[in-house]
Amino acid sequence: MKNKFFILLFFSIFYIYAQPEMRINPYVKGELHYKDTTYEKGFIRLDSDYRIRFKLNEKDKKSKKIKYKTIQKIVSYDDYSGEREFYYKLTSESKFPLLVELIIADSLSLYIKYPKTIDLFYSNYDRTTLLEQMRNEKIELNDKLPPTKKIISVKKSGEPVYQYAENTPYIEFTITKLDYFVGKKNEEKLQLINSESFLYKNFRKTLSSYFHDCHVLVEKIQNKEFKKRDILEIVEFYNENCN
Repeated sequence: MKNKFFILLFFSIFYIYAQPEMRINPYVKGELHYKDTTYEKGFIRLDSDYRIRFKLNEKDKKSKKIKYKTIQKIVSYDDYSGEREFYYKLTSESKFPLLVELIIADSLSLYIKYPKTIDLFYSNYDRTTLLEQMRNEKIELNDKLPPTKKIISVKKSGEPVYQYAENTPYIEFTITKLDYFVGKKNEEKLQLINSESFLYKNFRKTLSSYFHDCHVLVEKIQNKEFKKRDILEIVEFYNENCN
């Protein structure tokens, strides 16, 4: 009997510690726009890229599940970030729709995605600031800051032992490895044109093919007048010269 008790206790402890860490995300003020052209204003919570909950009032205890396939766009807004728009879009990179954020809306629209879309959805930064930095300062979002260090132990000689940790990029929020997508009007799929992942190496080839309808832009890409860091300029050039 005693052995059975300890076996049961062991498996109970193992089950508790084996559970994945649950993340409880807050509700964000916004709007859900549906594919049937209706919409609802209230408070939105994302539990994952495809799990959405909605309630009309912030103090409501009950919320309802929303099927992502019914969503045309999600709009969130607050005093700092302003209005932001998220869409479920088919892309060149996945057979499933991905949740992306609209940055520029035009004949050629620009979208961004982060590997963990929830982190992007709950990030709190000004899109205007991001565009200005992309245009003027040419800040690489994957630039690394100097590593930080902390003492984790002390040797017998009294010499400290340090543990180093790399800092993540910083603009006005912490984010790494953005993917950049573009979409022309009436296109069903977005095209990945740049990724900060080290695996992405087809920048000029991909863009030259995608922008085949604008020979001037293709020449600038092939001649390296436009490089990977010039995403904003490429989008603006197309919208101003290739329509």
